[in-house]
Amino acid sequence: MKKSVVVYYSFEGSTKRLAEKLSEELNCDSLEIKVVKEITTKGFSKYIWGGRQAMMKKKPELKSYDLDLEQYDNIIIGTPVWAGTVTPPIRSFFERENIENKKIAFFCTHQGGMGKVTEKFKALVKDNNSIINSIDIVKPLKNIDSTNNEIIQWGKELKKML
Repeated sequence: MKKSVVVYYSFEGSTKRLAEKLSEELNCDSLEIKVVKEITTKGFSKYIWGGRQAMMKKKPELKSYDLDLEQYDNIIIGTPVWAGTVTPPIRSFFERENIENKKIAFFCTHQGGMGKVTEKFKALVKDNNSIINSIDIVKPLKNIDSTNNEIIQWGKELKKML
């Protein structure tokens, strides 16, 4: 298997938990993307605010990180689904990084509203990259053991492709 990295954004922690499980299964590096100014609203308004940012294709400033994507052949991206699309920090990541000639896999977490996240994700990926697989994890906080097993099984499938 060539060198892989799991890159993810997590707002409330469920995507982070699954990204860490996947990274462990693949025995690879991981990077949690963080934004300079995180959404601070609470309750239902955080969904309205986050969904609005996602629909408007906002690209928030990311905190600096030490990752040279040239070292990796495979990039696995993880994101929650906001308003049927990838989160603004993932959009910022793709704008910031020049990702070329990589195998890319994608996973998302959502509460039952996946929307068009897969096709919107594909639109972010340049043509010279290969999207090899994707999975969506529904209600990751409802049954933690089940969703942990789901991401581990997906990791086993990915190993064969990477």
